[in-house]
Amino acid sequence: MSLATFLFSGRFGMNAGTIHSNEALKLWSEVLVRSCNRILVLLSITAAWASAACADDLPAPPFDLADRAHVEAGRARFGANCAAYCHGFEGSGGKTRPFRGRQDLNPAEVFKVITEGRIGNEVMPAWGNGFSEAQRWELVAYIMFLGTSGNAPKPDVVRSTNEPPFDLSDPERIESGKLRFGANCSAYCHGFEGGGGKTPAFRGRTDLTRDEVFKVITEGRRGSDIMPAWGGLSVEKRWELVAYILHLTKQPPK
Repeated sequence: MSLATFLFSGRFGMNAGTIHSNEALKLWSEVLVRSCNRILVLLSITAAWASAACADDLPAPPFDLADRAHVEAGRARFGANCAAYCHGFEGSGGKTRPFRGRQDLNPAEVFKVITEGRIGNEVMPAWGNGFSEAQRWELVAYIMFLGTSGNAPKPDVVRSTNEPPFDLSDPERIESGKLRFGANCSAYCHGFEGGGGKTPAFRGRTDLTRDEVFKVITEGRRGSDIMPAWGGLSVEKRWELVAYILHLTKQPPK
Protein backbone atom coordinates (compact mmCIF):
# COMPACT_ATOMS: atom_id res chain seq x y z
CA MET A 1 0.00 0.00 0.00
CA SER A 2 1.34 3.47 -0.89
CA LEU A 3 1.39 6.28 1.63
CA ALA A 4 -1.17 8.26 -0.36
CA THR A 5 -3.53 5.26 -0.57
CA PHE A 6 -3.16 4.70 3.16
CA LEU A 7 -3.87 8.36 4.02
CA PHE A 8 -7.10 8.48 2.08
CA SER A 9 -8.36 4.94 2.76
CA GLY A 10 -10.21 5.70 5.92
CA ARG A 11 -7.77 3.67 7.95
CA PHE A 12 -6.09 6.93 8.77
CA GLY A 13 -8.86 9.07 10.15
CA MET A 14 -7.78 12.70 10.35
CA ASN A 15 -11.10 13.98 11.66
CA ALA A 16 -11.79 11.07 13.94
CA GLY A 17 -8.28 11.08 15.26
CA THR A 18 -7.91 7.36 14.57
CA ILE A 19 -4.36 6.36 13.62
CA HIS A 20 -3.15 2.90 12.95
CA SER A 21 0.24 3.81 14.34
CA ASN A 22 2.21 0.66 13.50
CA GLU A 23 1.25 0.60 9.83
CA ALA A 24 1.71 4.36 9.55
CA LEU A 25 5.19 4.24 11.02
CA LYS A 26 6.11 1.36 8.73
CA LEU A 27 5.00 3.29 5.66
CA TRP A 28 6.76 6.45 6.77
CA SER A 29 9.97 4.45 7.32
CA GLU A 30 9.77 2.98 3.83
CA VAL A 31 9.25 6.41 2.30
CA LEU A 32 12.14 7.93 4.23
CA VAL A 33 14.52 5.10 3.34
CA ARG A 34 13.69 5.40 -0.36
CA SER A 35 14.08 9.19 -0.21
CA CYS A 36 17.44 8.96 1.58
CA ASN A 37 18.72 6.43 -0.96
CA ARG A 38 17.73 8.72 -3.82
CA ILE A 39 19.46 11.67 -2.14
CA LEU A 40 22.65 9.65 -1.62
CA VAL A 41 22.66 8.60 -5.28
CA LEU A 42 22.20 12.21 -6.38
CA LEU A 43 25.01 13.36 -4.07
CA SER A 44 27.35 10.69 -5.41
CA ILE A 45 26.58 11.70 -9.00
CA THR A 46 27.10 15.39 -8.14
CA ALA A 47 30.41 14.71 -6.37
CA ALA A 48 31.68 12.62 -9.28
CA TRP A 49 30.66 15.33 -11.74
CA ALA A 50 32.34 18.06 -9.67
CA SER A 51 35.53 15.99 -9.36
CA ALA A 52 35.62 15.42 -13.10
CA ALA A 53 34.97 19.10 -13.75
CA CYS A 54 37.81 20.12 -11.42
CA ALA A 55 40.13 17.65 -13.12
CA ASP A 56 39.20 19.13 -16.50
CA ASP A 57 39.99 22.61 -15.17
CA LEU A 58 43.54 21.67 -14.18
CA PRO A 59 45.97 22.80 -16.88
CA ALA A 60 48.33 20.57 -18.80
CA PRO A 61 52.06 21.37 -19.11
CA PRO A 62 53.12 22.86 -22.46
CA PHE A 63 56.33 20.80 -22.53
CA ASP A 64 57.87 17.61 -21.18
CA LEU A 65 58.43 18.23 -17.46
CA ALA A 66 61.38 15.85 -17.53
CA ASP A 67 63.21 17.99 -20.11
CA ARG A 68 66.56 18.86 -18.52
CA ALA A 69 66.68 22.43 -19.88
CA HIS A 70 63.31 23.27 -18.34
CA VAL A 71 64.27 21.59 -15.05
CA GLU A 72 67.46 23.70 -14.87
CA ALA A 73 65.54 26.89 -15.70
CA GLY A 74 63.14 26.04 -12.86
CA ARG A 75 66.07 25.35 -10.55
CA ALA A 76 67.52 28.83 -11.15
CA ARG A 77 64.15 30.52 -10.61
CA PHE A 78 63.44 28.45 -7.50
CA GLY A 79 66.82 29.35 -5.99
CA ALA A 80 66.24 33.06 -6.56
CA ASN A 81 62.62 33.24 -5.37
CA CYS A 82 61.47 30.18 -3.45
CA ALA A 83 64.37 28.88 -1.37
CA ALA A 84 65.66 30.85 1.62
CA TYR A 85 63.15 30.87 4.50
CA CYS A 86 60.27 29.11 2.76
CA HIS A 87 61.45 25.99 0.93
CA GLY A 88 65.16 25.80 1.74
CA PHE A 89 68.22 25.21 -0.39
CA GLU A 90 67.29 22.91 -3.28
CA GLY A 91 63.89 22.23 -1.71
CA SER A 92 65.39 20.71 1.43
CA GLY A 93 62.73 22.39 3.59
CA GLY A 94 62.43 25.58 5.62
CA LYS A 95 59.09 26.93 6.76
CA THR A 96 57.52 24.12 4.72
CA ARG A 97 58.13 20.41 4.25
CA PRO A 98 60.97 19.32 1.95
CA PHE A 99 60.10 18.63 -1.67
CA ARG A 100 62.78 15.98 -2.01
CA GLY A 101 61.45 12.45 -2.08
CA ARG A 102 57.80 13.58 -2.12
CA GLN A 103 55.59 11.09 -3.97
CA ASP A 104 52.31 12.94 -3.38
CA LEU A 105 52.95 15.85 -5.73
CA ASN A 106 50.63 16.33 -8.70
CA PRO A 107 51.99 18.62 -11.45
CA ALA A 108 48.68 20.36 -12.14
CA GLU A 109 48.03 20.97 -8.44
CA VAL A 110 51.57 22.31 -7.94
CA PHE A 111 51.05 24.66 -10.88
CA LYS A 112 47.74 25.83 -9.38
CA VAL A 113 49.32 26.63 -5.99
CA ILE A 114 52.22 28.47 -7.64
CA THR A 115 49.75 30.48 -9.72
CA GLU A 116 47.11 31.27 -7.08
CA GLY A 117 49.14 31.08 -3.86
CA ARG A 118 47.71 29.90 -0.58
CA ILE A 119 46.30 31.53 2.56
CA GLY A 120 46.07 30.39 6.17
CA ASN A 121 48.79 28.69 8.20
CA GLU A 122 50.64 27.69 5.02
CA VAL A 123 50.47 31.12 3.40
CA MET A 124 52.28 31.49 0.09
CA PRO A 125 52.29 34.39 -2.37
CA ALA A 126 50.66 33.97 -5.78
CA TRP A 127 53.09 34.01 -8.70
CA GLY A 128 50.44 34.18 -11.43
CA ASN A 129 51.32 37.76 -12.28
CA GLY A 130 55.01 37.52 -11.46
CA PHE A 131 55.94 34.73 -13.87
CA SER A 132 54.73 33.71 -17.30
CA GLU A 133 52.87 30.42 -17.69
CA ALA A 134 55.99 28.77 -19.11
CA GLN A 135 58.11 30.02 -16.21
CA ARG A 136 55.62 28.63 -13.70
CA TRP A 137 55.69 25.27 -15.45
CA GLU A 138 59.47 25.33 -15.27
CA LEU A 139 59.13 25.67 -11.51
CA VAL A 140 56.78 22.69 -11.56
CA ALA A 141 59.34 20.73 -13.59
CA TYR A 142 62.02 21.41 -10.99
CA ILE A 143 59.75 20.59 -8.04
CA MET A 144 58.69 17.31 -9.66
CA PHE A 145 62.38 16.56 -10.26
CA LEU A 146 63.00 17.14 -6.54
CA GLY A 147 60.14 14.75 -5.76
CA THR A 148 62.05 11.96 -7.51
CA SER A 149 65.33 12.85 -5.79
CA GLY A 150 66.63 11.59 -2.49
CA ASN A 151 67.70 13.62 0.50
CA ALA A 152 69.47 16.93 -0.05
CA PRO A 153 73.25 16.72 -0.23
CA LYS A 154 74.87 17.44 3.11
CA PRO A 155 76.29 20.96 3.27
CA ASP A 156 80.01 21.45 2.98
CA VAL A 157 80.49 22.46 6.60
CA VAL A 158 83.71 24.33 7.30
CA ARG A 159 84.50 24.54 10.98
CA SER A 160 84.62 27.90 12.66
CA THR A 161 88.35 27.50 13.27
CA ASN A 162 89.01 27.89 9.53
CA GLU A 163 90.18 31.27 8.34
CA PRO A 164 88.28 33.14 5.61
CA PRO A 165 90.01 32.78 2.22
CA PHE A 166 90.19 36.56 1.69
CA ASP A 167 90.12 39.88 3.52
CA LEU A 168 86.54 40.38 4.77
CA SER A 169 86.90 44.16 4.40
CA ASP A 170 87.65 43.86 0.65
CA PRO A 171 85.05 46.15 -1.06
CA GLU A 172 84.64 43.80 -4.02
CA ARG A 173 83.89 40.86 -1.75
CA ILE A 174 81.46 42.96 0.26
CA GLU A 175 79.69 44.00 -2.95
CA SER A 176 79.44 40.38 -4.09
CA GLY A 177 77.96 39.46 -0.72
CA LYS A 178 75.51 42.34 -0.99
CA LEU A 179 74.22 41.11 -4.34
CA ARG A 180 73.80 37.56 -3.04
CA PHE A 181 72.16 38.81 0.16
CA GLY A 182 69.69 40.88 -1.84
CA ALA A 183 68.75 37.92 -4.02
CA ASN A 184 68.40 35.33 -1.26
CA CYS A 185 68.32 36.77 2.23
CA SER A 186 66.40 40.04 2.26
CA ALA A 187 62.64 40.29 1.63
CA TYR A 188 60.68 38.66 4.48
CA CYS A 189 63.61 37.34 6.50
CA HIS A 190 66.27 40.02 6.93
CA GLY A 191 64.79 43.01 5.12
CA PHE A 192 66.25 45.38 2.56
CA GLU A 193 69.99 45.82 3.17
CA GLY A 194 69.69 43.95 6.46
CA GLY A 195 67.23 46.45 7.89
CA GLY A 196 65.27 43.70 9.63
CA GLY A 197 62.24 41.59 8.76
CA LYS A 198 61.38 38.36 10.53
CA THR A 199 64.74 38.74 12.29
CA PRO A 200 66.42 41.73 13.99
CA ALA A 201 68.34 44.19 11.82
CA PHE A 202 72.03 43.57 11.18
CA ARG A 203 72.86 47.27 11.20
CA GLY A 204 74.54 48.43 14.39
CA ARG A 205 74.83 44.91 15.83
CA THR A 206 77.80 44.35 18.14
CA ASP A 207 77.11 40.71 19.07
CA LEU A 208 78.00 39.04 15.77
CA THR A 209 81.30 37.29 15.13
CA ARG A 210 82.52 36.14 11.74
CA ASP A 211 82.73 32.48 12.81
CA GLU A 212 79.22 32.39 14.25
CA VAL A 213 77.75 34.07 11.16
CA PHE A 214 79.53 31.64 8.84
CA LYS A 215 78.37 28.64 10.89
CA VAL A 216 74.71 29.72 10.84
CA ILE A 217 74.83 30.43 7.09
CA THR A 218 76.32 26.99 6.52
CA GLU A 219 74.27 24.85 8.90
CA GLY A 220 71.06 26.85 9.23
CA ARG A 221 68.99 27.01 12.37
CA ARG A 222 65.88 25.31 13.76
CA GLY A 223 63.23 26.42 16.20
CA SER A 224 61.25 29.64 16.31
CA ASP A 225 63.98 31.53 14.41
CA ILE A 226 64.32 28.85 11.72
CA MET A 227 66.70 29.48 8.85
CA PRO A 228 67.61 27.14 5.99
CA ALA A 229 71.16 25.90 5.58
CA TRP A 230 73.13 27.43 2.70
CA GLY A 231 75.95 24.92 2.80
CA GLY A 232 75.29 24.22 -0.86
CA LEU A 233 76.87 27.56 -1.72
CA SER A 234 80.61 27.48 -2.21
CA VAL A 235 82.80 28.34 0.78
CA GLU A 236 83.86 31.53 -0.97
CA LYS A 237 80.27 32.68 -1.55
CA ARG A 238 79.34 32.05 2.08
CA TRP A 239 82.32 34.08 3.28
CA GLU A 240 81.23 36.90 0.94
CA LEU A 241 77.88 36.88 2.72
CA VAL A 242 79.74 37.07 6.03
CA ALA A 243 81.78 40.01 4.70
CA TYR A 244 78.61 41.90 3.79
CA ILE A 245 76.84 41.15 7.08
CA LEU A 246 79.85 42.29 9.10
CA HIS A 247 79.96 45.41 6.95
CA LEU A 248 76.31 46.03 7.86
CA THR A 249 77.06 45.74 11.58
CA LYS A 250 79.35 48.78 11.24
CA GLN A 251 76.54 50.89 9.74
CA PRO A 252 74.19 52.99 11.89
CA PRO A 253 70.68 51.60 12.34
CA LYS A 254 68.02 53.04 10.04
